[in-house]
Amino acid sequence: MTTAGDAGAGRGARAAAEGERADAGAEAADGRCPADMVAVEGEYCTRLKQKCLRRRKRRQCAEYEANPTCSGKQVTLRYCIDRYEWPNRRGELPKVMNTWKDARKSCRDSGKRLCTEEEWTLACEGPQRLAFPYGFVRDSSACPFDKPSPRVNERRLFWKRTQQAELDRLDQRDPSGSYARCVSGYGVHDLTGSVDEWVYYPPGKPYRSSLKGGNWGEYRNACRPVTRGHGENWRYYQTGFRCCQNMPASQ
Repeated sequence: MTTAGDAGAGRGARAAAEGERADAGAEAADGRCPADMVAVEGEYCTRLKQKCLRRRKRRQCAEYEANPTCSGKQVTLRYCIDRYEWPNRRGELPKVMNTWKDARKSCRDSGKRLCTEEEWTLACEGPQRLAFPYGFVRDSSACPFDKPSPRVNERRLFWKRTQQAELDRLDQRDPSGSYARCVSGYGVHDLTGSVDEWVYYPPGKPYRSSLKGGNWGEYRNACRPVTRGHGENWRYYQTGFRCCQNMPASQ
């Protein structure tokens, strides 16, 4: 259900963003991002060779070799991205139980759009193409993950009368901006851990919807991995998102 983040990326990151950008409608004025967003300008590598030096349980990599090699195309991306997970306010808990369609609508209603896989990944890796937002070694003290997760009772989770109680039992979110080191080289917070983030996958196979970043549990929680096995109407106790926005061409 989880596949390598660079799979199928050879279609080109610029082309990948086209579907969402075409109907976004909103751009940052004068080439600058709004105060609650971060400007990202850089080269996205469509296929990045990352060597794992040390592994941990569940096939997760605990440490990657520094200076990964780009074996694919390098595509220039330039856009704005929310500084924090939705509702994009420091000190507030990220919103959960969102479907991909919910996330897309919320972004559009705010004059933004859903980020593409490539945009999210570049914002996470930063200019140095780090494996994690903060470096090459997995560190749960840097970002909110590796917390033991209780078993989910899906009957209670999806029944209106018991949903909130089940969400409260499962919830291990942290307020946005709580981890000072959980910041990428571009200045984007909380990209790994806390909640999974919906992004846009234009090839649409099997779905246009995919998830990045992992949640507070023991998952891969790195910049490149992606989950593409959930449809556009799927929602769960840890599904959140953040938004992106076009920047006009440089003057």
